[in-house]
Amino acid sequence: MKHLKPVLLLVVCSAAIGGAYYGYGRSAPAEPESYLEAPSRPQAGPASIASQDSSPTANDQQNDLVKQLAILFLERYGESIEHPATQAKLYEEWQTLLSTYPEHGQWLFEAALELAFPELKDRILSLLQRLALYHQWLDNNYLTLQRMPILERQAAIWEKRAELFGADAERIWEEEQIAMNQKQLAVQETLQRLDQAHDLSPSDAAYQLQAAVDEVYGEGFGRQLITPDVMASALFSLESVQAQLQALPEEERQAHLNALRRQLGYPEDVIVRLEEQDKKRDERWKQGYQYMAERDQLSRQYSGDRLTQELDALRQKHFGRAAHTIAREEEEGFYRFNRPRRLGLN
Repeated sequence: MKHLKPVLLLVVCSAAIGGAYYGYGRSAPAEPESYLEAPSRPQAGPASIASQDSSPTANDQQNDLVKQLAILFLERYGESIEHPATQAKLYEEWQTLLSTYPEHGQWLFEAALELAFPELKDRILSLLQRLALYHQWLDNNYLTLQRMPILERQAAIWEKRAELFGADAERIWEEEQIAMNQKQLAVQETLQRLDQAHDLSPSDAAYQLQAAVDEVYGEGFGRQLITPDVMASALFSLESVQAQLQALPEEERQAHLNALRRQLGYPEDVIVRLEEQDKKRDERWKQGYQYMAERDQLSRQYSGDRLTQELDALRQKHFGRAAHTIAREEEEGFYRFNRPRRLGLN
């Protein structure tokens, strides 16, 4: 099962990275009351009451609204308001008020915070200011982040979170991590089952893997974020799939690889390119197997300096410029053509 661990990480990360774009403030909040409407887009960061040019008249209607908001905040968040993740959830309430009451929404929000959580008000406002900066950074860098490799993108996002929130970043996005772990477990269980499902054809294994990913992440979201490359890495890492592919006659094997890639969503031009890559890999492995057979024969015939000379000549014969690299690998105990052959991967 060790061969599945890197693949599992890649599958989970591929889908989890998308969640970084949909953290606090990225989804519409549940409507708190009839007087609130969902915001169309986040506004600028919170300003203090003192910075307002004018405040609404403290009439009974506004005071009642402030009290209703304070009660709402207490009911929804009071039990765990000390936790940064709970405080971050107030981002949605703040954005709703700014959208619904553009002129007085900031005053209403701060007044309700003062009434509900007087000792934590400043801390909450500070966190929300940084959360607004974080979402603005995501918006400004969306295209750049999308072009990054998966793990690099994840690192950039977490670096920004740590910059703005320090140690609180992990606490704020704790639910995201828990959800990721749960998805990882679900995908892991599927991969473990399919790894030993020798009664399934590779095509059936591909179908069940796709179905499991769609169920865990949602069909639209999963298909968008988990690329055919990621799915192929997972599928071709399965022992059951490899056993059946390697049992095929060589002339049939390529047709099956092409069909599986087509099933996983590769376009035809990419399938053609990958077929050429497969042929080069096949030639390299054939040469590697021949080299290992001749190497074993030399090892039985010679020893000492004579063996070293013979092996140097053999590596030069088979690998040319790469002979030095092969020799250095073997000095470190690594024999690349003794490792498992993974059709479609190496």
